[in-house]
Amino acid sequence: MRRFRVPATILALACLVGLVSLAAVRSGPRATGSPWNDWNTLHLEARMGPFGSGRFEMRLRGDERKRVVETFSVARFMGLRVGRSRTVSVLGPDGRTERYEQYSRERGRRYVFGDGGYTVEKLEAKNGFEAGPEGWSVYSASEYPYSSKDGRIVRPFDYYALLVHLRDSGLDKPGDEAEMYVANTDGPHPYRVKIVEARTTERSWLDLATGNERTEPLREFRITIVPSDPGDEDEGFMNMQGQTEIWVEAGSKAPIEINGRVPRVGLVKMKLQAMGSGRPAPPGTHEPESD
Repeated sequence: MRRFRVPATILALACLVGLVSLAAVRSGPRATGSPWNDWNTLHLEARMGPFGSGRFEMRLRGDERKRVVETFSVARFMGLRVGRSRTVSVLGPDGRTERYEQYSRERGRRYVFGDGGYTVEKLEAKNGFEAGPEGWSVYSASEYPYSSKDGRIVRPFDYYALLVHLRDSGLDKPGDEAEMYVANTDGPHPYRVKIVEARTTERSWLDLATGNERTEPLREFRITIVPSDPGDEDEGFMNMQGQTEIWVEAGSKAPIEINGRVPRVGLVKMKLQAMGSGRPAPPGTHEPESD
C-alpha cells in the first residue's frame, strides 16, 4: 500500500501558523482589548482536499531582544493521524531571522543566516522526532549567496520574516505591490506580493484566556503572493502551487485566513479558530495540547 505523503505539506502549513502571531506582536501598540495584542498561543484549523484536516498550534516566547516562535501541527487523513511537524524561528532585535528550523518525522532543515549568504543544513534524527535540536545530526549542508538586484544585495526573508515585514513594506491599499525574496533550499526565490482587495467583515474565534467566543468586525486586505518567475509555478509561497491567498487584518497585516493549492493534496483552507494569552510554553514542548 502506497504511503500517503502529507508530512512535507503539513510542515509548510505549520510554518504559517506562527506568522499570525508574529505579525500581531510586531505591529506596534494597539488599543486595549484588541484581539491582536497580548497573547502568545494561537490555534488554526485546516481543510485539505476532500479527506484531509489539520490542527495547528503556535507558541511565542522571548522578549524584544530575541523572540522564539514555535509551531506544532497534526495532520489527519480520513480521521487517521498521518503526519506531525514543528518549526522554530529565532528573530533578532531587528526582526531579521537568525535561524529557521523545520522538523517532520522524516526530515529536518536548518537555515542559518550570515552577512553575505545563508546555509541550509539537512538533518536526520538521532533520537526520533521527539528529540530537541540537539537530537538531530547534519548529513549535508549547502551555502547560497544573497541575490543581487539593480546592483545591490538583497537579503532574503524566511517565510515568517516576510509576513512580519508586510506591516513595514509600504503596502497599504489595494493595488500596492512589491517583490520580495525568500530563502529556499535551492537558493533565494523572488515573489510578487500584492494587495488586491479590501473589505470589512465579522470574525469569530475562541478567546483562550476566558473560554468564551469573541466576535468583532475587522477591516481586512486580501493579499496574493505568487512566484515572480512564471517557470516557478510549482515553487509557490510556503510550498503551495502558484498563488497563495492571505486575508490579513488591515492595520497589523496579521494573517487570519490562508488559502492555496498543494500538489497531491488539493485545495487547502486555513482559518483562525482560537487565540489567547497566558504563561508561555516552556522550550522543548513539541506536541499540541490536543490533536
